[in-house]
Amino acid sequence: EAQVMIINAVKDVASALSDLISATKNASGKNVSDPAMMTLKESAKKTDSLIEGLPDGYTIYVSSMY
Repeated sequence: EAQVMIINAVKDVASALSDLISATKNASGKNVSDPAMMTLKESAKKTDSLIEGLPDGYTIYVSSMY
């Protein structure tokens, strides 16, 4: 049961990271007052919250494929 919880948490973080990448691409080069920047901010907060919510002892490492 604990393993299922961790797997689901990692899936949620992966999905949030994917959304954050999309929001970053969309906001790139736009003015700070552009609505895309608010979307980026909200996406970053969600991702941070999910990562911070992982059980103690678990860390997520993110690396670029580029």
